[in-house]
Amino acid sequence: MLETSWINIATTISVKEGDIEATIITAIEGGINYWAAKVRPVEPGADQEPDGSYRVGYYGPAALVAGIIITDDEGANHQLDRAAIQRGLKLAGEQYPGRLQTMHDDPWDAGLSDSFVQLCIFGEVIYG
Repeated sequence: MLETSWINIATTISVKEGDIEATIITAIEGGINYWAAKVRPVEPGADQEPDGSYRVGYYGPAALVAGIIITDDEGANHQLDRAAIQRGLKLAGEQYPGRLQTMHDDPWDAGLSDSFVQLCIFGEVIYG
């Protein structure tokens, strides 16, 4: 029998901030709603226009700047900010490298968006 040998490589993957923002928006609009009870900005009211209406698309860019708070169904708060996103990207690259390409090709995939947010805030996929 022949023995299988492996060669390990390391590579750098660049992900567009716009793809990250779209992935987060998708997660909030439908990917994480089975375990997340509430999403709110770190700065109260930052997600509202002067007339009190909500800013469309606010949460994707906000997560990369000031961060957002996701409250899970048990009442625990988790901050999704640039540091958490970088951690999630690193874990995704190590554990699910094909999903990073999917994030670029289809950032509107709810399942991918859900698992990405979980990697960011929990360090692993614990739901679904």
